[in-house]
Amino acid sequence: MAKPLRQPPPSSSVAGLLDLSSAARAIATQPQQKPSPVNGRTRIQSSPHPETAAHAGETPHVKRQLVLTPSADQAFSSLVNLYQDATGTKLTASHIARAMLRGITHCFDQLERRARKLGVMKLPSNAKGCVLERERFEARIADAFVDGIRASSVINDDTSI
Repeated sequence: MAKPLRQPPPSSSVAGLLDLSSAARAIATQPQQKPSPVNGRTRIQSSPHPETAAHAGETPHVKRQLVLTPSADQAFSSLVNLYQDATGTKLTASHIARAMLRGITHCFDQLERRARKLGVMKLPSNAKGCVLERERFEARIADAFVDGIRASSVINDDTSI
């Protein structure tokens, strides 16, 4: 399970100068993804076919922050541990997250179909009293996600893995 931070991370621009990933993005030759407004919401622009975005030899340098519930953190930690035990290596959460994303890129057409069936939903409040609303909201997205994965074809026919 991840350890909680004892102090909040520095948010100053000086702290950003010390971040290697920020420096790498600043000097990168590829255009970075930028938020663009869509239907009044901010959306990250990406290529229409995510499976073409993954290139062999690509260096990981884009940091993302996730805020997880204790049960989601436990599930993710268990997944990391499962693959650490199975492979006999010291995998990180980043390895597993990248592998999961790589594994679902072939499913995006079905994921999009299932996501559109959800229709417009109201984002629940982050207030303490709205835990059940958030859980129902996320459960609906999870159901659509799993349906999209199930409806997708197999990546390859090699079942010997």
